[in-house]
Amino acid sequence: MKNILILLLLSLGISTCAQAPEKEGLLWKISGKDLKQPSYLFGTAHGFSGEFLNKVNGFWEVFDSIQQLVVEMDTANININRIDSLMKFYEKDKFLPEGVKYPDLLDKNELHTLDSALQNVWGINSNDVKLRPRALYDAINKQLTINKKLLDFSMDSIPENNPIRFMAALNGGIVMDVYIMNKAKEKGYKIVGLETVEYQMKLKMQPDIPLTLDAKSLVAKLKNRQELMKILGNNAVDAIFTQDLKKYIENTNLATSLSDLGDSYINSPIDEIKKRNLNWIPMIELLIQKQPSMIAVGVGHLPEEYGLINLLRQRGYEVEQVK
Repeated sequence: MKNILILLLLSLGISTCAQAPEKEGLLWKISGKDLKQPSYLFGTAHGFSGEFLNKVNGFWEVFDSIQQLVVEMDTANININRIDSLMKFYEKDKFLPEGVKYPDLLDKNELHTLDSALQNVWGINSNDVKLRPRALYDAINKQLTINKKLLDFSMDSIPENNPIRFMAALNGGIVMDVYIMNKAKEKGYKIVGLETVEYQMKLKMQPDIPLTLDAKSLVAKLKNRQELMKILGNNAVDAIFTQDLKKYIENTNLATSLSDLGDSYINSPIDEIKKRNLNWIPMIELLIQKQPSMIAVGVGHLPEEYGLINLLRQRGYEVEQVK
């Protein structure tokens, strides 16, 4: 993972001088609808370390004003043995169903693209592969990254305003979501998870999408790999670093389109963002009515029609950026 981040962030040359825009940032105030005290919505970046929070204007002032932290999943209450058993349970879903091969899922041209990639990486063809599309793409992408000669660098040589300095996998820091939870525990805040570990594990290991669609998405990602590397490893990271929510969703929408999964990231069947947001809203309403809270979830859950910002506004709340 570390080598992949180095390759993406160094060889693609992320902008180091952009300033955070005034509109469409990561931190939002929720008020109105008879709330006695405001609550807040914050878009986390799972790959960034907690040190990045010092760059978010007003974050710590807001954090000191709340009494409760709401997250996607409370990792503090996860049983490691339960995680291991779930991993083993879903491990089988990394593989194609018995008797199914890629020639059954793809047309001639698509199969040629997949076979070319497999020949290039491992010298095999699609008949020899048993991994499901998502697991196969991850394996191919990892191998192609390893095959490249990576740049040597010292963290001391990276400018202070470069995103690389804030990537947890590179600087040895604690990932942002866990960092926020640790700070909440220090303050004695109640921490509430919106989803169970079982649901998140299933989402990661066993997405509820047709196998044919997954296979065609694999081919599309192989065809557009270089552009996707730039979008997700450069543009989207830079958008988070400059706290530009609009730029972030534009790039994730483009990546979704290039992956043949539709035109909108939030409607993509892979991560079920729309479905999850709609499930979260009633829970969030109950929580913020009881006490001032910070809802800290992945930044991709915030924007667009079915993003939390718009869904909360539809429910009658005022949602405005903290500047």
